[in-house]
Amino acid sequence: MEIEIDLDQLEKERADKYFTHIIEMFPDVEISFLESKCIEYAFDQEGFNTFLEETMLQNKYPKQQASTSKPNEEINDDYNFTVESFVDKFPYPEKYFLQADSGSKYITHSLSFLQDRFRFCSATTIRLILRRYKFNLYRTYKELQKLAQSRKTPRRQSEIVSGIGKPPREFFDEVNFIINENIILEYLKDKVLAREAAVEEARKAGALLTCGCCFSDDLLTEDIVTCSEGHLFCRDCVTKSTEVLMGEGKLDFPCLEDCGAFFHVETLKDVMPKGSYEKLLKKLQEREIAQAGILDLESCPFCEYSVIPDQASRIFECLSCKRSSCRLCQKESHIPYSCKEVNDDMTKSRTYVEEKMTEALIRNCYQCGSKFIRDDGCNKMTCHCGAKMCYICRKPITGYNHFSDDRNQRNSGKCPLWTNNNNLHKVEVNLEAEKAIEEIKRKNPEFNIEVYKKLRK
Repeated sequence: MEIEIDLDQLEKERADKYFTHIIEMFPDVEISFLESKCIEYAFDQEGFNTFLEETMLQNKYPKQQASTSKPNEEINDDYNFTVESFVDKFPYPEKYFLQADSGSKYITHSLSFLQDRFRFCSATTIRLILRRYKFNLYRTYKELQKLAQSRKTPRRQSEIVSGIGKPPREFFDEVNFIINENIILEYLKDKVLAREAAVEEARKAGALLTCGCCFSDDLLTEDIVTCSEGHLFCRDCVTKSTEVLMGEGKLDFPCLEDCGAFFHVETLKDVMPKGSYEKLLKKLQEREIAQAGILDLESCPFCEYSVIPDQASRIFECLSCKRSSCRLCQKESHIPYSCKEVNDDMTKSRTYVEEKMTEALIRNCYQCGSKFIRDDGCNKMTCHCGAKMCYICRKPITGYNHFSDDRNQRNSGKCPLWTNNNNLHKVEVNLEAEKAIEEIKRKNPEFNIEVYKKLRK
């Protein structure tokens, strides 16, 4: 009977094992570098050992850079926190931070904060839990809280690894929610109770209002948004309407009763999310500039900045995003290369990556050089010349002793006898694509290469 191995799960298990091993030996290693190496050598024990030996001998690897300030000091200096302003920004903070995916931007700062809070935990344990939750700081904090509650021994002092430079605003937001979670949730609870009381009082006074779109009839004055003709709508309906229209590329927002009137931009400021409102203002500014018909006005291809450039220069220097672009092809500046030379080199680069991805699928017999791809069957391959080799590690073998045919022996260091072709080929092709792209970037750092790395079934 054929036994199918979940290659993605196997890759994760081996990568986790390597991650734990390396982090103990090199606690100051840069996390993203370590992640990539663990995945790269997930199915290559010999390659992993070689990498480890070379790293130990040369002591050359990307390291976390220390910051001179402590996490809490940075938060107090940079962030003037109030519960009211925080709730305005995050109306449903618990849901938001449970789903937040920005943690990879500030891994070392998260690690520093968590080590300071949970000194009974080793840095390795914290790193592993942080990685398990895809660097989501809030979820990691909650998990470590559970561990802390189950411990009976006192907390021990441990060395804290500092973050790199100043963390982004998202870090301050997440940490402030963690530190002030009880206060924030209590404030939200009180806010709900206060609203319920206000609605009941307005109902008794006959002062409740009705939305002209969804017909919700328990609205207070602060829940209402009006068009220029005074038609009443709830904030939710107006918000959803503006989001839909902006998604369609429209910048004018008509009354939901089709009366011919519109919602003023200033009215929408209190309804739309801050980011969406700022985007709307930029789009309106762009439209006004375009309608003005200013001669020789050009825009940056990477942001909304517009200016009349020096006509003698081929380069557009953006004063907003600070990027330089070619005025002819609207791509990144590629001086001293011409647009044609860049396009030719990009074509060659893509072709090279695609060839490497194809080569990843092909096995070469070590004895006669014949090329083949496995369609079905186990990973013990026999060439027409009689040579035997492993389809996974591509090494010469003599028999089945090279393989593990039992799910319980995954960590034995042996190659699996049975694997899913699609999963195996996907891992190999993506890995070769990454290597090829890195090679091209080393030779031509000015070129950007986009490759579809996932094979479609």
